[in-house]
Amino acid sequence: LFQTLKFADAQSIAEAAILTFVNGEVDSVYLVYNEFRSVMTQRVVVERLLPIPRLDMKGRQLNVIRGLPPALTAQTPRAMTGLDLDGKEAPLWETPTAMDPSGNVFTTGDDMVKWMRWHLAVDDAAGAEVRMIDHAPYRWHDGLKAAVGVGGEKMDGLGLGWIISMAREKRPVILTKSGGIAGFMTYVVLAPTRGVGVFVAVNRLNFPMFEGLTSAVHDLVADLAPR
Repeated sequence: LFQTLKFADAQSIAEAAILTFVNGEVDSVYLVYNEFRSVMTQRVVVERLLPIPRLDMKGRQLNVIRGLPPALTAQTPRAMTGLDLDGKEAPLWETPTAMDPSGNVFTTGDDMVKWMRWHLAVDDAAGAEVRMIDHAPYRWHDGLKAAVGVGGEKMDGLGLGWIISMAREKRPVILTKSGGIAGFMTYVVLAPTRGVGVFVAVNRLNFPMFEGLTSAVHDLVADLAPR
């Protein structure tokens, strides 16, 4: 089918398969390929891609897939204090179960670097299937109600927790995710096709400030990896 198979070809095939599944046209999606073991030995492998097997809500299975340590179950001592909307020290909030797979306040700086490198390694065969499913758009913004939240007005589509923004002017396609808890706000931007990622964490809840900061991060990505 292809004389030279590129990542963009695989990505377009994956997106078509995902949309077919999401729209209910098929019940499942399988990948069938020849596994090369030696010149004399090859075997046909059939792997189910969709629906994704149910993941442990603590994120352990997902972290193992990504090569990260299991999510911690107890908070390490706080390195600094976060400030609430009133400018006073924010108490340590209870985190909802839905936040546990992301590591929430338990993630270290080294974990973030490793996590970002995993997402940016688009040409690495290890984890390629999971990465493709993770980065694919599942809902396009066109025709949907207005999105509310940090970066929502800049979205073109939604992935698995990602806001996807298509290329604009000199900025490449980016995946973004914002968060905030206990007096902290975080923002991560990845440009997988360019191998560039930026992570920002600030210890104060201040939405006008953070909106300006996210715009500056977009400009930084455009400067680091212009189209």
